[in-house]
This record gives sequence, C-alpha cells and structure tokens, in this order.
Amino acid sequence: HLLTEQAADQLWMHDLLRAYAAERAHALKRGRQHAAVNRMLGHYARAAQAASARLNPFRAAPGVPSLPDDGTGKAAAADGLDSYQDALSWFDAEWRVLVMVIRLAADRQCHAAAWYLSWAIADYLDWRGRWRELAGTQEVALAAAIELGDETRQADAHRTIARAAIQLASFDEAGRHLSEALHLYGRVGSYTAAGRVLLDLGRTAERQGDYRQALGHGYRPSGFSGVLVTGRARRTP
Repeated sequence: HLLTEQAADQLWMHDLLRAYAAERAHALKRGRQHAAVNRMLGHYARAAQAASARLNPFRAAPGVPSLPDDGTGKAAAADGLDSYQDALSWFDAEWRVLVMVIRLAADRQCHAAAWYLSWAIADYLDWRGRWRELAGTQEVALAAAIELGDETRQADAHRTIARAAIQLASFDEAGRHLSEALHLYGRVGSYTAAGRVLLDLGRTAERQGDYRQALGHGYRPSGFSGVLVTGRARRTP
C-alpha cells in the first residue's frame, strides 16, 4: 500500500514516502545519483521523441549527440505510443513533469537533453495554448544550444520563442527573436528555415495591422537564393 495506481502504469506515492525517497536519494554516492538521473533523462528524451513523432510526423527530428542512456532502450520508452491520440494523451499526462525535467537537465548541465526535450514538447505546448510554458522551455533550449555551440539550434529556439511571443501579443519580443533567428540561419546557410522566418515576420506585422510591412517581408530576398515569394521561389543574384 505504499504506492497507488492512479491510472494505467502511473504510480503515485504519499508525500511522506516521497520525502523519504528524496532523502535516501541524496544519501547516495554522487556517481549513483548521476547514473539514476541520466536514466530518467534518457527515458523521457526517448519517450518524448516517440510521442513528438506521432503528434507531428512531418517534423524532422534533429540528431542530438550524447543523450543519456535510459538503460532500457528506445523500444521500452516508446511502448504504447502507437497513434496520434496515444501521443496526445501521453503529453497531457506528462507535460508538467517534462517541464520540470527540462529544468533539471539544465541545472545538471545536460545540455543535449535539455535542448532535445524542449524541442520534443514544443508542438504540444503550442497546440494546447500553453505559450508561457513554451517560451520558458525554449529559453532553456536557447541557453543549452549556446553551451553546445550549435547555431542552427540557437536559431530554432529563437524562432520558437517568437512563436510563443506572437500568440501572447508580445510583438516587439517576437521581432527581436525572429531577427536573431534570421541572422543565424543566414550564417549557417539554412535558407529554407530563413524563408520561414520571413513568413513569421510577415505574420507578426499582419497581427499588428501593418499590412504593407507584412507584404514587404513576403517579398524580401535578404540575399538568399531561394526565399519564398507569395508562395513561389524567386531566384536572386
């Protein structure tokens, strides 16, 4: 009777038992603590990856090196996530935990896991309208990408922070992050992503009622050789 099964495969413990478990965990040697946290991060990273792929199969999963090992393998982490509804239900049940796990990963300087988990949960938080949590987790992702020295992932985080800011009507903030994303995508030569940022800038201007500026972003080449212009690619010198 120490654990209660609140739902299928979800076990809960009494607050006193949780406090005792935390006390025992802190008493472990540092190496065993680190290994246990790594197993948890590995589990959530792989489960979130599987759920994200079911939620939006058209979103390309990035390869992130050095994810912690969960000790069980990908199949166990993804068990039961066989459909869109499975993935949505999993995120509904776990998103609060994932937000805390992202912060834990950042605190422990597990930068790859912090970025990856933030990336995996982004669509879910956006689609459920949890834009403050989206912005918060992407701030963690941005800091992690800076530590990793990865400009593409920095740009991705800037763009997703802007995505939340637009929904929260923080248009100046959105503009700053989109401008930084555009700059970084240009540096790494990711022109398709840069084109999407131009569309985001146009959407931001449109939300503010500045239709002339919105149209200008749609036509803006920014020196790229394949930027979208009113739905078609235009070549520039």
